[in-house]
Amino acid sequence: MKQASKSQKRIDFLEVLAKALSSEEVFEHIDYESKTEHQCKKFFKERLKDFLTQYALEDLELEEDKATELVESSLDFSEENNIMFMGTKNDPFLIVDMHGVKTAIELKKGKRGIDLKDGIAQSMIYSTYYDFVLYLFMDVSEEKRIVGAQGGVNEKSLVSELWKQWNIKFIVA
Repeated sequence: MKQASKSQKRIDFLEVLAKALSSEEVFEHIDYESKTEHQCKKFFKERLKDFLTQYALEDLELEEDKATELVESSLDFSEENNIMFMGTKNDPFLIVDMHGVKTAIELKKGKRGIDLKDGIAQSMIYSTYYDFVLYLFMDVSEEKRIVGAQGGVNEKSLVSELWKQWNIKFIVA
């Protein structure tokens, strides 16, 4: 598996996507714990469109019509992006194809380890087809057990390896 290079420009753009999906401001506007995963994805779809349009206007200094056109042509929410693996369909929430880099975005919501692992496995599959994967896991456990475990040695090591070996940026909210 050949990985896409991690140039600073690409990393910076991945950070733009991560900020659009996981900043504190995002979670002030959606009560993700009481929403279904589908409702969360609908919210994030609109959030990402708005955020990337602002990015195109401000950072890329495009005119409004060009910015809208760029964003519309760069986002693919279709369910036609499925990847067959071991006889099963795996389709990311969204593909962002901007700056010559294709990024798969995976969103999962859950409170158990199996929910978390499902998204990691899917992200690994996507990483064989796309340059980068951004995986956002929303912890809805009462005690925020998964969020609280992020500082562990094993957790930090795995997150680091996902980035180094698989080009997967993993975020837990």
